[in-house]
Amino acid sequence: IYNLAKFKDANKTVDNCLSVESKLAHITWTPERNHDIKNIHNIIKYSKLNTMMSNLNLDGYFKVMGYPKVEDLNVNQPSYMEDLNKLFKEIPLDMWKDYLRVHLLFAFSSMLSVDFEKAVLRYNVSEGLNAKVEPLPTRAIKFISAGLPMLFGKYYIKEYFDEKHKSTIKDVVHNITDAYREAITNSNRLSPATQARALKKIDEMTFNIGYPDKWIDYSSVDSKNDNLIYNLVQINAFKHRKTVKKLKDKVVDREEWGRSPQQVNAYYDLQNNKFVLLAGILNEPFFDTNGSDAVNYGGIGFIIGHEIGHAFDDSGSQFDEKGRMKNWWTKKDYAAFNLLKNKLIAQAEQYEILPGIHANGKIEIGEIIADLSGSEIALRAYLKITESKKIPRKEALKSFFTQIAKTWRTKSKRQAIIIHNDTDPHPMGEYRANGTIKNMDTFYEAFDIKKGDAMYIAPEKRIHLWLAK
Repeated sequence: IYNLAKFKDANKTVDNCLSVESKLAHITWTPERNHDIKNIHNIIKYSKLNTMMSNLNLDGYFKVMGYPKVEDLNVNQPSYMEDLNKLFKEIPLDMWKDYLRVHLLFAFSSMLSVDFEKAVLRYNVSEGLNAKVEPLPTRAIKFISAGLPMLFGKYYIKEYFDEKHKSTIKDVVHNITDAYREAITNSNRLSPATQARALKKIDEMTFNIGYPDKWIDYSSVDSKNDNLIYNLVQINAFKHRKTVKKLKDKVVDREEWGRSPQQVNAYYDLQNNKFVLLAGILNEPFFDTNGSDAVNYGGIGFIIGHEIGHAFDDSGSQFDEKGRMKNWWTKKDYAAFNLLKNKLIAQAEQYEILPGIHANGKIEIGEIIADLSGSEIALRAYLKITESKKIPRKEALKSFFTQIAKTWRTKSKRQAIIIHNDTDPHPMGEYRANGTIKNMDTFYEAFDIKKGDAMYIAPEKRIHLWLAK
C-alpha cells in the first residue's frame, strides 16, 4: 500500500506509525475498563479540559470544527487526555506526520484504484479480517449503504420489505413484552419496589420496527460523477454539519435511528429506552413469515428478548425508564444482580474458544446477560403458544433450541476469532447458543442431557435470570 502511494521511505513510515500507535495503545483504557459505564461518565469543565490539554490548541480545534462553546463535557477517558497532552510534545513532529499520513491513506486507499483495493484486501486477509483477496462486486452497494445509509435504506424498504411482516412481528413483540412483565412480577430476585420500576421501564419503552417514520434528507450533499474521493469527503462533511447542528440546537431527536434499516441487526438505546428492530434482520435464519413458531421464537423472538434484556443488563440497569443515568434498584436487589453477573462472567471465562484462549467474560457480560434473558423470555412466550396449540412439550422444546443453534452458526478464521475475543462485546456464535442454553433446565428436558454429557452443567451451577418465585 505504501509503495503504491510512492512513499519515499515506506519502512520508516511504517516504523514511525507503529511507534505512535504503540504509545497511544499504552495509554488507552482496556475494553474491560471502558465497559463499566460509570468509568466513562466523567463530566469535566471545558476550562479544566483545556488545562489538561495545554499542549494542544483546543480553542482552535473547536473553532475549526464549528463546535459551539460549552461549559461541560463528558470525557470518557480523562487520563488518556492527560497522557496524550504529554505525548504530543514528546513524539517528534515527523513521526506524527507519518502517523497521520498512514491513517489518511488507509481511509481512502480502497477507493483509489483496483491495485490499492487489492492491497488493502490482502492486508485484511493477513490480519484475519477478510476471507478473500478479490474485490467484491458489491463494493459500490456497500459504499452507498455506509455513506448514505438512510438513502440506501429507503430504496431497500421500497424493494425488499414486506409490510405484512410488521403485523407478525408486532405480535411477537407483544408476546415477548408480556412474558417480560410476567417474569418481572414473579421474579425471585426483585423486591416489589424494584419490580414496579422494572415494569415501568417496560411500559415506557418505545418500539420501532422495520424503518423510521422520517428519513434523513441528503439533498444538500454535493457530488461529482467522476470523483469518488470528492464524494466521500462531501458525505463526511454532511455528517459533520449534522452533528454540529445537533450540538448548537441542543435538542435530542428521540425519533432518530442510530442504524439504518437494511442492516441485519437490532439494538436497544439505553438513553432513550428505545428498542429498534431493523428490516434487514427480518429474514432467515432469524425470521420467516411462513415459518413455524419455533423458527420465529428461537430466531427473532430470541433477538427481541435479547434487546429488551439490555434494559436490565449491567449497563441498562443503571438507566431508568426515561433514559436517565439514575439508580432505580434497592441495594439488596442490585447486590443480588451483581452476584449473578459475576457468576456469569466466571462461567464464560471457563470456555476455551481456542487452545489456551478463553472467552472474555468481563467485556462480554452485557451481551451474555441479554442472551440469557432473551432465550428465557422467548421460551416463556413460545411455550404459551405451543400449549394453546397442544403441541407436545418435548417436541416444542427441541424445535426451539434447534432454531437457536441454527441462528448462531458461524465460521471464522483463527485470527478473526482472536481479534473478536479481544475487542468485541459479543461472545462467539457457538457460545451465544451453547453457553446460554446450558443454563436452562428445559434444555436438559428436551434432549435428555445427563451427567457426563459434553453440555451438562450441574443444576446448582446453572444460572437463571428470570426464575419464578
